[in-house]
Amino acid sequence: MTTEREFLLQTGMVNRAVFAGIQPDDCVVWKRVPGGYRNHSMCNHTCAVEVGGRPTGGNYVCDASFVFAKGSLPGFAPREDIVRWTKNVAIAHAVARDMFFARHFATYCEEFHIPLAWADAIKAELTDPNKKVEVNRFGGSPEMLKDCPAIIADCKVAGLVVNLTTPGRRFMTDQQFVEDIAHNPPNILAMSFDDMNPKELERISKMSLDEIKAEWKTVSPLHGQRQKAFEGMYAARIMRDMNVPSTVLFNVVIHPGNVGYLNDILATIVECVPGSLANPYPAQSFGNDASCWTLESLPALRSHVTGFIHGTLEGRPGVTRRLHYYMTLESAFRKWKHDPKRLCEFMSGIGAWDSTARPGAYRYAQVGKNTEVLDVPQDRLPVPGGHLGCFWNPGWALSEHVGDNVEELAETMLTGMVKRGQELGGVRKSNIMPRLMFDVVATELGLPTELVPEYLATRREYAGF
Repeated sequence: MTTEREFLLQTGMVNRAVFAGIQPDDCVVWKRVPGGYRNHSMCNHTCAVEVGGRPTGGNYVCDASFVFAKGSLPGFAPREDIVRWTKNVAIAHAVARDMFFARHFATYCEEFHIPLAWADAIKAELTDPNKKVEVNRFGGSPEMLKDCPAIIADCKVAGLVVNLTTPGRRFMTDQQFVEDIAHNPPNILAMSFDDMNPKELERISKMSLDEIKAEWKTVSPLHGQRQKAFEGMYAARIMRDMNVPSTVLFNVVIHPGNVGYLNDILATIVECVPGSLANPYPAQSFGNDASCWTLESLPALRSHVTGFIHGTLEGRPGVTRRLHYYMTLESAFRKWKHDPKRLCEFMSGIGAWDSTARPGAYRYAQVGKNTEVLDVPQDRLPVPGGHLGCFWNPGWALSEHVGDNVEELAETMLTGMVKRGQELGGVRKSNIMPRLMFDVVATELGLPTELVPEYLATRREYAGF
C-alpha cells in the first residue's frame, strides 16, 4: 500500500530534492520612459502575435520581446550582485520555512482540511534536512549575460540546485559558452517548443547541426517562437553529443493555436529528443492584458488537463508530475462551468493563483524588475533588477533591492508579501505558472477563496484526502 509520503512524491505534490525555489530575472536593464527611467526585462527574441500591425506567425505575446526594448540602456546587473541576491534569498527560504511551520502550518491544515497523517507527511518532506533550494536562472534570455556560466557555477558552489531556462541561441553562436556550460552544467536545461507543429519538429530533429543552423538563419527575427524551436533542438543535440548530464526540458506554452494538437507535440518531443521532458502549461496574460483564452478553445484544454491527471496517477511516461497543479485547473473548470468569461480569465492567470494570498504561498521567490520610475541622471541609476516581486505582474514588486538581513528577508517573503498584496488592492497579482505554484502547499495557499471548496472536492476525488 502506498504511504502518504510516497503518494506525495510520486505525483509531484512535493518535490523530491528541494523545498523552495528562486526564479531570478537576470536580464533586467534600465529603460528611458516618460518621467525618467524604469526597469525593463530584456530579451534578444521577439515573441509577439503582430508587430506594426503585421502578423509575425507567433501565437502569444511576451513583454520582454526585443521589439519593446526601444530606449533601453546597455548593462545588466553585475555577476556579484546577481549571485548575492540569490544566495540571500536561498538562506532566507530556510528561515522562512521554520517560521511557517511554527506560526502558520496549523492554520493551513485547518483551512484546507489536511488530515493528520497527510500533515505529518507534508511536514516531514518539507523539513527534510537533505533538501535544498532550487534556483531557475531565468529572464528574457539569461544566456545573454557574459557571466551566465560563472553565475551557474557560483550558485552550485553555494549548494543550490541550478536550472537554466533560456532560448538556446548562444549554443549555436558561441563555442566557448558551450564548453563552459558542459564543464559545469545546470541540473535542468529548459528551452521552448511553442509554435511548431509535430511534423516540423520531427523534420528538424532529423537535420544535422549545420542544417539546423542554416535554416534558423532564414527565420524572421520577428518570429521568436520559431527561432527558439531551432535553437532548442540545436542545444539539446549538442548537449547530447557532448554527453552533458543535464536533463533537457522543453517548455510548451499551450495556447488556442496549438491546443488542438498538443498531444502530438508532446509525443514528438519525447520521441525525437530521447530522455527529454516536456512541460506544458497554459498561456498567460501579462500585467493588465485581457484574457488570452477563448471559450472555443477551453474544451480542448480541459481534455488535456484531465489527461494529465490520469497520466500522473497511472505513472505514464512523458507526463510532468504535478497533480496539485492539474487539480487546480480542473477545479476551475468545474467551478465556473456556467461562467465562461470567468473561466477564460482564470486560465489566463487573471484572478487565479496569487502568491500574496496567504503566508507561505510565496515559496518560489522571484527576483527581478519593479515598475517605479526614477527621475535621476543616468549616471546615478542604481543596479537594475534585484527586487522581490513577480515577472508576470511587476506592478507589485518591492521598491528596495534584496538585502543582506536574512531574517528580515524571510519575514518579507512569508508575511510581507501578503501585506503588500493587501496594500495594492486591485493591482493584478495572480498568475497560473506551474513553477511558481511549486508544490501542493504553495498552490493551496495561493488559491482564491471562492475556488477552495471545489478544489477540496477535486482533491478528495483524485488524491484521496
